[in-house]
Amino acid sequence: MKQNHSSSLIHWQVLVASLVLIIGLFSLQASAQETAAADPEGAKDFIAQLSDDAVKVWADPTKTEAERQAAFRQLLHEGFDVDFISKLVLGRYMRTASDAQLQEYQKLFPDFIVNSFAGRIGDYGNEKLVVDGTTEAGPRDIFVRSKIVRPGGEPLSADWRLRKKDDKFQIVDIKVEGISMAITQRDEFSSLIQREGFDRLLETLRKGANAASASEAG
Repeated sequence: MKQNHSSSLIHWQVLVASLVLIIGLFSLQASAQETAAADPEGAKDFIAQLSDDAVKVWADPTKTEAERQAAFRQLLHEGFDVDFISKLVLGRYMRTASDAQLQEYQKLFPDFIVNSFAGRIGDYGNEKLVVDGTTEAGPRDIFVRSKIVRPGGEPLSADWRLRKKDDKFQIVDIKVEGISMAITQRDEFSSLIQREGFDRLLETLRKGANAASASEAG
């Protein structure tokens, strides 16, 4: 009986130790997920630095227009979580596309989306961006609220949704005047696939990627 009691005690000790370890791992995971939302100053600094770098690119007199566009796209490549956005905008079609279609999509998407975002916000790249503050966006993300100040017009609101990846901030969406660029892109992709099929989407991505290459070459 004493041996059975001792064996049971050891069993419970191992079980309790395992539970403590599991709880500890969950706590560490939760802490990691909260890091982005818990670092508002770092998030604001990230967007402010990105804005400063963009202004320098557009104002550089030594670069041609094509070189400025290429440099601006490179900034976006570095600042955006392109892999996450690619999955977000494709939505449910991630599960219905063939392996070959997905491989080509993932190859073409980075140049397409960066070129698309560059075209949408590039017009404001040489304007002044003023960071207003931050708002938590769920347990992982944070919104950096800002205004694009234009000398000849009303300020535009631009909200940058950030997430931390490998301990670095990355942009996963932008809302300009309350309109999500990622969601808008997802709606466009979904509509195109429904009307004309996935291969038509790939053709559109190829044209977008080729346009970016032609612009840089020009």
